[in-house]
Amino acid sequence: MNDKSKLKKMTNNDSEKIGEGVDIHVRSDHEVLTQELETCMATAAEWQDKFVLVSADFENYKKRVMQEQKNWIATAQADILSDLLTIVDNFERALKEQEKQEFSKELHVWLQGISMIYQLLQKLLEKSDVEKITQHGTFNPIYHEAVMQVDAPEHESGTIVEVLQKGYLFKGKVLRPAKVSVAK
Repeated sequence: MNDKSKLKKMTNNDSEKIGEGVDIHVRSDHEVLTQELETCMATAAEWQDKFVLVSADFENYKKRVMQEQKNWIATAQADILSDLLTIVDNFERALKEQEKQEFSKELHVWLQGISMIYQLLQKLLEKSDVEKITQHGTFNPIYHEAVMQVDAPEHESGTIVEVLQKGYLFKGKVLRPAKVSVAK
């Protein structure tokens, strides 16, 4: 063989070797990139799952905080309204005494003003979802507080004989139980 043919043969062999090497090298790069892509996709899916969980946790947290705020507001309202009930009771006592006695015209006008204030308090309670407990047949410890037991032959045992202090509900829950006397 002459030098040209040897060179040609060597070049062909080298190119085959280079071609094979490149081919192998290209295939291995492709496999590496495919593996990296799969790893990245798995990591992205994992982060996406974590994101969904964190988002759900945050939504639950917001709902819980809002519910706690509503409970705090309701508790604060109940405390204020409970204190207001004592004032309402005193207005009712004053108005009952007014009915028993005769007063001068000037004093009668003044008592009418007190009656108007009492009516405004009643409207405020009604507007605030406060209502009187009206279940006064049989004693119920949820709505009533038994202050005393009395002999009352005309009443069955366990029935309410007299309401000593009115009870109130606030948004369906007992704000203040009614104080009652119960038949023995």
